[in-house]
Amino acid sequence: MIRNGVFGVSSAYALLRAQNMVAVAAALMLLASGSLSAAGLRPDKNEKARLKACERRLCSIIVGRKPRGPDLACRLSKTWSKKLLKKGGRKSRVAWLFGDARCETDVVLRRVMILGALSGRKYKMKMPLHTVNCTVERSNELRPVRILIAPKIKFKHGKAKKIWLNVRKVHAPSDVKGLIWTVAKLEDSLGIFHRSMIKQVNKFIHKQCFKVLQQPRKNIVRKKK
Repeated sequence: MIRNGVFGVSSAYALLRAQNMVAVAAALMLLASGSLSAAGLRPDKNEKARLKACERRLCSIIVGRKPRGPDLACRLSKTWSKKLLKKGGRKSRVAWLFGDARCETDVVLRRVMILGALSGRKYKMKMPLHTVNCTVERSNELRPVRILIAPKIKFKHGKAKKIWLNVRKVHAPSDVKGLIWTVAKLEDSLGIFHRSMIKQVNKFIHKQCFKVLQQPRKNIVRKKK
């Protein structure tokens, strides 16, 4: 998911917005912690550095195609301002009625699954269950939100074709919880963000990773024998 979100999962509302979250198989983006203040949530100064480091590790697996080596494991975080969330809500026709939001998650993805997605055959990547811990500003209070999610991605010829958020559980105030479940179900049944998510995942795998590693582009999909 990961630049602006991808290949990967994610936040209360951002977790549900393709541009910021999802988490999905080869580039799971996301999320965050830091000092809490009812006056608003300030981004953790290390958010970008952690994301870039995770992108580099993931891209090394994707481009290097080495079957042996460590799996992907990153702690990611992301903070969104109320203004940004409202703007995204208008584009997706889903109203964001709260304040700032911040999320964090530990992204874990086996190397064999990442390479399997690039094997050139049909492949369904089933992400392990991830816990996304968020803080949402609501009624001048900071309220905790916990989301359990296990995204799935269907690949064909090394490209993502279908994504499911697969939200399992949501622990949050009733109004926040209702929004998350509504958007998650709309996405998995009607694909309201699907085109954008697919585009971002494939762009990250086949274009962005070469920029991250500063290498010339090449075909990284294994040819069928």
